[in-house]
Amino acid sequence: MIDRLRHLHIALLEELQDRIYEKARKNVPVRTGLLRSSIEKGGLGNYLYVSMGNARAYYAPYVEYGTGPHMIYPRRARALRFEVRGKVVFAKYVRHPGTRPQYVMRRSAEEALKECRRILRKKVLELLR
Repeated sequence: MIDRLRHLHIALLEELQDRIYEKARKNVPVRTGLLRSSIEKGGLGNYLYVSMGNARAYYAPYVEYGTGPHMIYPRRARALRFEVRGKVVFAKYVRHPGTRPQYVMRRSAEEALKECRRILRKKVLELLR
């Protein structure tokens, strides 16, 4: 019976991991697809994880948690160049107002946890068969 409960525990966690992964891929904002492709799931020792971000999608924390107001300065030039209403503008710096948090991973985990009772019921019924 202990082995069956251990199996149930592992199956429940793997099901939750799968749901969080799928929901994160659905909830992530997509411009180029790079951030979505950085979402991965795996295991490390006794732990399962779902993560977002990698070396190429380094901006994942900014999407998840947002940014505060900040200054943007040119790095390799004397001025920033961008377009405003179709006109090219040059500036020595820009006051960025910040970005709102998207909470992709948090929302995905919360949505999956709401389904936990139904998943557990399904797994218990499978175990009893």
